[in-house]
Amino acid sequence: MKLLAVFYLSVLVSISHAMSDWDVSIGPISSQSFEFGTGQGAGENPNMKIKVKDFCRTESKTRNTIGELFPTSTIPGIRVNAEGVVSNPGDGNSIAFSFEENISENRDIFKDNGDKTATVQFCVEVGLYDGDSLVNFKEAKLTHNIDLITNFVTLIGDE
Repeated sequence: MKLLAVFYLSVLVSISHAMSDWDVSIGPISSQSFEFGTGQGAGENPNMKIKVKDFCRTESKTRNTIGELFPTSTIPGIRVNAEGVVSNPGDGNSIAFSFEENISENRDIFKDNGDKTATVQFCVEVGLYDGDSLVNFKEAKLTHNIDLITNFVTLIGDE
């Protein structure tokens, strides 16, 4: 009976450890940066990607991928500083971004409000992958107001 109890306990510890390896978190979020982390993953090639979508999963069944912030920056009008990514995968990461002048051409996420302000709104998805297969993710919707005269950016919403 003791042997069975020890085996059962070791299986529980192994299962909970394996599950925690796939955790993903986002936050805190500030104006044009956010912190994030993932578990170490498992499998043959654990890695993380940060994708930008036009909507989060809870908002729309049809979503478009605009591009990536990490591992490569592929979004027109957004400059990325990924120096804060210290472990891939892992915890303690941060990423910063800024809007470039040509953000106005990115109609999937940019809206001119007609009053010398604009809104840039998108969903950021931090994903933990095993190779190319998404295993776990977290999303956050970011909404920024831009004063088109002063070029001052304000985060007005993050969910």
